[in-house]
Amino acid sequence: MTSNFEPAYNLVDDSFYLFKLETDHVHQNYVNWLNTTDINRYLESRFEHQTLNSIVKYVQQISKLKNEYFFGIYSKILSEHVGNVRIHSISNEHSRGEIGILIGEKKIWGQGLATKVLVLINQFCKHDLKLRMLTAGCYHSNIGSQKAFVKAGYKIDGIRKNYFSIQNGFEDLVLMSKIL
Repeated sequence: MTSNFEPAYNLVDDSFYLFKLETDHVHQNYVNWLNTTDINRYLESRFEHQTLNSIVKYVQQISKLKNEYFFGIYSKILSEHVGNVRIHSISNEHSRGEIGILIGEKKIWGQGLATKVLVLINQFCKHDLKLRMLTAGCYHSNIGSQKAFVKAGYKIDGIRKNYFSIQNGFEDLVLMSKIL
């Protein structure tokens, strides 16, 4: 393990662990993920060119927010930071939060990493954060994301029609949730 990427909250699996994402973790591969069309096509960040500086500012902004958890995903197999997962919009009053995930390293797409990360995050949110529900959403055409969430125990709650503006028109938002 690299000392720069120490596991957070004992969020460790056989093939990966989660670390608290901080500004010194921002690297050129991270920038490349956010500027590569087939990786960023489902990210709102795609509308602006990303730089090391813009991502550092984003990580700084997130780190100042209360009730937010922003983790990097460190692959033990590749020995590198391969993506991020964020728990946000946490409501202690309603005991719920929202999840967003990015697997930026394409060479590990389709291997079940997102599902494993979500399962670990579900456990963290239930046992450590004492949440009762998690929600998420994705573009209708983002089949990989939908599959990962469903395999991690989420159900599809509904569709918000024509939610996203895309190149040739509009696309629906798939709404998902999991009772913990």
